[in-house]
Order: sequence, then C-alpha cells, then structure tokens
Amino acid sequence: MSSPAKHRRVEEPPPPPVPVDLLLEIFARLDVATIVRCAATSKTVRRAILDDDSPAALGRRLVANGALLLGVSYAFLEHKHSDRARSVGQVPPRSLRFDAGVLTWVEPVASRGGLIVLRCRRNYPHLYVRNALTGRITSWLPHHHVSDDYPPALLAVGDAGRSFQLLVSDVSLRTQVFSSESGEWGPVAQVAGGGGGLPPGFPRSAPRRGSHPVVLGGGAAVCWLHSRDQCVIRLDIGKAQATLIELPRRVRLCYHHAYDYDHMALQLASSSADGELSLLVAGVRVISMWTLSATAEEKGGAGSSSPAASRWTRQVLIEREAIGREDLSGGYSAHFLGFGELSGMAILLMDQIGLVRVNLRTKEAIVLGSDGFKGVDAGTLQLCLHETDLPSLLRAMRSF
Repeated sequence: MSSPAKHRRVEEPPPPPVPVDLLLEIFARLDVATIVRCAATSKTVRRAILDDDSPAALGRRLVANGALLLGVSYAFLEHKHSDRARSVGQVPPRSLRFDAGVLTWVEPVASRGGLIVLRCRRNYPHLYVRNALTGRITSWLPHHHVSDDYPPALLAVGDAGRSFQLLVSDVSLRTQVFSSESGEWGPVAQVAGGGGGLPPGFPRSAPRRGSHPVVLGGGAAVCWLHSRDQCVIRLDIGKAQATLIELPRRVRLCYHHAYDYDHMALQLASSSADGELSLLVAGVRVISMWTLSATAEEKGGAGSSSPAASRWTRQVLIEREAIGREDLSGGYSAHFLGFGELSGMAILLMDQIGLVRVNLRTKEAIVLGSDGFKGVDAGTLQLCLHETDLPSLLRAMRSF
C-alpha cells in the first residue's frame, strides 16, 4: 500500500504579481477602451493610471500621443446646403462603437468631455446627446425657446459624461442653458447693456456653422470665432456680458487680400491646463498658433462697442511641407474641421493631402486619410471628434 504522502499534491507558490510600472508600459500600447476594461479589474491599477507622479505617468503619455482622441466620424453632404448625406464613414475604420450611420439623418453640432451633441437634419430644433466612447444615447433634449443661430456650446461635462450643460444663442445673443440634472432649459438671458438687442458694434450675423466655440474657465465663458468680421465674440455667462476681441493684426492684414483669404484657415482652441484662448492659423507656408494673454481678454467690458486691444503671441507649430508635398498650381487650401480639448488635437482638411490630425502639444501632424478626401469641397463635409475623458471614467468606477 502506497504512502499517503506520495499522493499529496505539491502546491506551488503563485507567480509574483506583475509590477505596476510594467503594467503601465503595457497599457500605454493599448487603446483606451481596453485600458478601461483592464482598470475595472483592480483599484490598484486605476490608482496607478491616475497617478501623474508615477514614473510611468500613463495619463500624461496618453495625452501626449493622442490616445484620448479615439477617431472621427464624418458625413459627406450631397451639396453645401443639403440636409441629406450621400456617404458616411469613420477614421480609423471600424475602430469606434459609435454608429456612423446615424450621420445620414443627424449632424454633429458640439462635442466636449466625451460627449457629442447631434441635431436632426430635417426636424431641425431637436437635439440629443451621445457618449463618444460607447455611442449610447445619454439624453434627448426638449425644445428650446432660443434659436441656436450660434454654434451650441457644452459648458460643462461631469461625472464621466453623465451630467452636462448646453448653451444655445441666437443672433441677438439671447441665450438658454440646458442642465441634464434638472432635465430642463433655464430662463432666456440677454447680454447686459444690449437694450433688448445687440450691443453697438457687434456682428449682426452669427458665426458660420462649422466654427466650433471654445469654453474657458470651466464653463464661465464661451468664445466664438467670427471670421467674416475678423473678431472673437466672448460671452461671460454669469455676468451676461459680451466682448469683442480683435484677431491678430497680421491675420487681419492677410484677410484684406483675396488670395490669402482663400488660402487661410482659422480655428479657436484652448489649453486644458491653463485655459488660455488660442487661435490656430493654417497659412500658405506654416500652421501657427496665436495665444491671447489673460489681461487682453479682460479688456473691453460689457457690451463693448469696439474690440478689445488684444495682445497675441505667435508660435509656429509645423511647416506645411512637413505634412505632405503639394502642387501650388493645383490648390493649397486648408480648412479646420474641429478641435479636441482633451486630446489637444486639431483636424484639418488639406486640399491635396486629405484629412490631417495636428497635435498641438507635440507639434506633429499625421495624415488620417487621403482616399476620398483630396480635392473635396469642405462645405460638404461634416465631422465629429470622438474623445474620451479617461480620468473621469476611472474615477466614476465603483469601488471594490
């Protein structure tokens, strides 16, 4: 009879845990959706990802390499003023959970903090919100009393996209704010000193539809670019004050020349770190960024009849030849299609190159797609950016 000791199972010690720093190195090479699933398994991993003081500093690395921009969805309209899309798609293809097919009947009007605001093309006043990561509908908005002549602005997004505030404004700068917490639109507000109408000297038309606003001060102010009147319109929400800000003098001089006007693209941007207002300029030779000093933004006052004396500083981001070779005789135009605050990415349509992503932090440009984008009319292209607020997602996960 054999001894019981011979049949006793020899238990080997468990393998040592993978060091957190090594895990972060692995995560840095994964897409954000996979990182979120991995982080759901361990509180320790979540803390390590959120720790900016960690040697690996995954959060900062994801911001730097553009991982917070998951991709873009787009729709080509039949013509500039059409309410029908002839084709839709995504870049990178099939990498998003968002169904690009919805863009055949809705148009993107705002995006921020991991949310995308969409409007029905034919049933014009109706707005609703989708999560940029999951593609799920988060809110249907009731009818608002103020027409959204100005591009709408997401003032604040919190709790991993579960709460938000959306501002709409008409050409008279009458505004309304929708709060997801109350599920209702707030009262109609008029800018101070307007006398029931626009302050003296303000543009009588709204910024163009594709001119996405920039939100400053955590939702305290909204800025719209009015390229036709060569100014920035700043609205301070709490004070109900509106101010005009002049564009940089060099930019305004270029706009006086028809050739430069046709070959110059402008886009407002902001830095999530310091909240400064910036102006991206795609000129003939370079893509540059003009940053407005905080003191300059504060000049002008409520209902200012003249633009504030603006102090802009210029920084060259990238030489256009570094993006791709172009034949000047065949066209050299560029158009900004959007800016992502979380990722620090700007998307351009460049005439003979295609769809280009410019990283404002690293000064790098990547061609996202060329086939089907070269030589198209930018007025027929609508695009929405899919960004994710990774820190908010991780903090919103349930504790173990």
